[in-house]
Amino acid sequence: MFIESGKPNARLALAQNTDWLAAQLARTLWRDEETPATINAIAVTQVRETKKGVTLLYEVALHGAPQMYVGHLVPPERFAEEHASVLKKAKIPPAHGRTVIVVPEVDLILSAFPNDRKLKLISEDYLRAWLVQHLHEVAEEAPRARNWQVHALAIEVLRYVPERRFTARCRVRLHDEGGIEHEISFIAKQLTDAPKARRLFNHLRSLQRAWRNDSTLKRGSEDAQPHSRPSLRLPRAYAWEEGQAVVFIEDLPGQNLKQILFEIDHDAMLFNVGALLADFHRMQKRVRKRVTIKNELKENRKARSIIGKAFPHMRPLVRNILTQLSDLAGQVPATPEILLHGTYRLNHIFLREEELILLDLDSLRLGPPAYDLANFLASLYYLEAQERIAAALRQNLARRFLEGYFSRCTWTVSPLAVLWFCASLLLNKQTSKYVTHLHDDREEKARRMLSLADATLQLCRNLPEDVSGATLWKILP
Repeated sequence: MFIESGKPNARLALAQNTDWLAAQLARTLWRDEETPATINAIAVTQVRETKKGVTLLYEVALHGAPQMYVGHLVPPERFAEEHASVLKKAKIPPAHGRTVIVVPEVDLILSAFPNDRKLKLISEDYLRAWLVQHLHEVAEEAPRARNWQVHALAIEVLRYVPERRFTARCRVRLHDEGGIEHEISFIAKQLTDAPKARRLFNHLRSLQRAWRNDSTLKRGSEDAQPHSRPSLRLPRAYAWEEGQAVVFIEDLPGQNLKQILFEIDHDAMLFNVGALLADFHRMQKRVRKRVTIKNELKENRKARSIIGKAFPHMRPLVRNILTQLSDLAGQVPATPEILLHGTYRLNHIFLREEELILLDLDSLRLGPPAYDLANFLASLYYLEAQERIAAALRQNLARRFLEGYFSRCTWTVSPLAVLWFCASLLLNKQTSKYVTHLHDDREEKARRMLSLADATLQLCRNLPEDVSGATLWKILP
């Protein structure tokens, strides 16, 4: 549709050409009663392929703070239907400009934030009304015995995937009758429906209890370098609201490890990251989602379809990898189910002084520990493909991560299982990401991920007998 032989077509290229788009919007952005002003800049912050077309996230610099627009790029035959659908839901006008703008030259429809067809995004008015009844739940750090009132508030967008999820930092300035002021902040995470929000809230609450009640999880070990090992912090869940499927979570400031990777001691920190995952795997909690070989193969079949549509010439390689995964599935040893993080990687771990903060806990599932290990290793390959790290550093990060994990691990983890899941995730997560996120040079990078998956499966067939979980890094491709 918008990808021809792995490359964006002319309409998608124009939709990402900010100079061209600024020239089009200069004529159509302003409401009839407004005096047209200069569009200072346009930034494309997200490009994601969907079933209906391509969704783009724009920041348009007008007066003051940038105005966000969601762009829907659709096939010509769907343009009228999509335009009507966007118009039906877009009821909140922005401070400046039109609520819905069309760029017919490329069949692009722009909808002003916070309009969203599936999420009724939280607003300052919503938050102010909610705080009337629930201020005490999110203001735990405010001094007690004061009649606090909301004086001012602001919502800072942290992450937004249109029609799927929204995360914001909420800052609230309080004052009492005597003029005393106090500021609080918390995170609001909005999901697509109430059951998902309730589930995330319950997961966060039960994880807090599990961590607080099991002293063995907090106790360092001599071989885990306790003198340098940060403590773990999990964000507290304050409350959840059913109407707009929002979970209110503790705001724990810090920097994610991917951002500060070159400012920290790699050896010590990655050892700690591995040890932290082992501790997490020991928590006793049941969740509904599960990781199984059968489910992974199902995800791989979905990936085969997605990748094949974007890169038809890669279909034989994808088919070969899927065949190998199926052939080797019966050799992967069965292991007891444990609690998995589900998306354990550097950007989901924050560092604040001597604390490691584990975030993005909405992908919890039960399954083999090899899955989380493989997910982390596959994410390092992704960073290498993105040229964020060199091959030598990626290998050293993998080494220290595995050594840290197995310094705290008291259960058996099969190296074969780690390799199998790593190959699977390189296919259905990392390669698929290059299809849906529309990165530069994505065809070359997708081929790299598939080649790594193939090489990893070759290791599965020829695994040296003396390789353990802690030494697996030595043979990784």
